[in-house]
Order: sequence, then structure tokens, then C-alpha cells
Amino acid sequence: MVDEPHPGGIPTATRHRELSVLPGMCGPLHAFAATTGDWTWQTVGDLCGFDVCTAHDAEGRPAYLAFAYFRISSRGSLHPGSLTFGDRLSVDSAAHDAGRSSVLTRHRIRRLTPGAVERPTAFHPSELADQPRQDSLYIENFNAWVARRSEGCNADLLHAPPPAFRVSSLPPVPTGATAQDVWRTARRDGSLSEEGFEDWLPVAPAAITEQPVDAACDVNGVGLLYFASFFSIAERAQLALWRQLGRNVTEFLQRTLLDLRMCYFGNADVDSILRTETRLRHHPTSPRLERADILVRDVATDRSIAVASWLYRRPD
Repeated sequence: MVDEPHPGGIPTATRHRELSVLPGMCGPLHAFAATTGDWTWQTVGDLCGFDVCTAHDAEGRPAYLAFAYFRISSRGSLHPGSLTFGDRLSVDSAAHDAGRSSVLTRHRIRRLTPGAVERPTAFHPSELADQPRQDSLYIENFNAWVARRSEGCNADLLHAPPPAFRVSSLPPVPTGATAQDVWRTARRDGSLSEEGFEDWLPVAPAAITEQPVDAACDVNGVGLLYFASFFSIAERAQLALWRQLGRNVTEFLQRTLLDLRMCYFGNADVDSILRTETRLRHHPTSPRLERADILVRDVATDRSIAVASWLYRRPD
């Protein structure tokens, strides 16, 4: 893997990587999210000159650069489901100071042509919002520092930036709608924006499922419910509804993911039961274009801990 500063002339803090897709990165969507989430931690640590894996807050408590917002955006030609073993990828990463020691990180992923030599191209802050490339897959993360208020309790986290963490080397977040705005609105409304989807038609009534936290799979190395596990939790809820509709499971795996947004509002203890509510709608004139909205609650406390939306195209 190549990991180096981006070529000069780009007014952002950036990094460039070239890598091969390994088995642990593709297949289940949570595996792809986990890998790209690691890129975010690596990018922030590198650009800020700080070890994000061993951080502590001002009180000496372990602090974690938690994911508050995770977006995957695709034009359809390159999407998580299209990746397979050995694909060569070019990854351009950019990070921004999002205020209060939080960070906005974006990754642009392109598939490399076997045997071709390609120079990295500029990754400008406005590209994802204004002119996304047809051949690219984008990741956008908003991360903020948290710590447990009391040892062993995941349900009560507090904002806790490490005193030594500095974002002065990062440019500010570009003007316009930001990931922080999306997160704040989703937390206020309990759902992601409906703008542009008001006339979409329901496929089925909302589906409710309950899932216990899977302590064998869902918990990370510091005892928190792993951010990537929320992708599995939401996908299991969607798959349950898919089966209720009598749909082919193979087609579930063959969906083309166009846009996914996940907002995290909290965490859960390892013995928690999570309740998911899934709403599924389709485009009024293109019924194979669907949007699934998922709300995740902690049953014991009735707290909303995450909301997500999946926009995808079903196979023909």
C-alpha cells in the first residue's frame, strides 16, 4: 500500500493511498465500513500528528474518536457491492476542522485499471456535493471525541477531546450544508431528511424487529458497540422485511447502493436489546429505485441511538 501526501496545489490536508481489496474489506457492508472507518482514523492521526488509538481526555479517561455520521455515496458504476478480491483501488482522503476538536473526513475511491500507471488527481472539498465523478465511490465521516462518564457504561458518553489533540493543521469545513447539519437535524427530527422523497410510495407497512446485541460480533476492542455493527443491524432489519415481501435473497445482495447515511446518537451496553423500525418506499415512476429508513432504539431506555437511510436500485 502507498500512503503519501497528495500532490501539491490542493488547498486541503490530504493523503493518497493505493491498495488491493482483501477479503476482509468486501462482501458484507459492515466489512467495507470498518475498513474505510480505519482509513479515517489513520488519516486524522497522520494529518494531526496524534495517536488516535491511545487517547485520553483531561480527566485521564480513555477517549475515542467516535463516528457521529457516516455516508457512502455512489453514482452506481462503483459501489460497495461491486468490489471483489484483488481489485486495485486509488484512495484520496481529505480532512477538515469541524470545530470543538471534531473532524470531517472524506475519501474518494476509484478502481485502477490493471497495468496502468495513474497519477492522483485533485480532490477538492466541493467535489462530493457539486460534481461527484461517475467512476468514484465516496465516503464522508464526521467524528467527535467521546469518553465513558462511568467505567463500563456505554449508555452515557460525554464529549471529551484529548487536551493534546490539535486540528490547527486542518482547513475549516467548506461553506454550505455540512455533515454536522445533517446530524443535528436527524437528531432533532429522529429521521434523515425527506427532501426530494415526499412523493415516494410505501412498499409495505413499517416493520419492527428486536435484536439483542451480539456480544460475539457487535462489540469492539474497547467494549463499545462497534460503529460498523450498526450497518449489520440495519441490514438484518432490511433483510427481514425483504423476506416478508417474498423477495429473492440473492437480489438483496445484488442491490446497487447509491447513497447511505448513518447518524449515531449514542451507544448501548453489551447486554442490550435493540429495536429497529424499518420503512421501505419506492420511486413513484421507477419502482426498482427504493429507499429504506431505519431507526434503532435501545429497548431498555427507549433512546434513539441511530438513524439511517439506504438509497439503492434493485437488480432488473
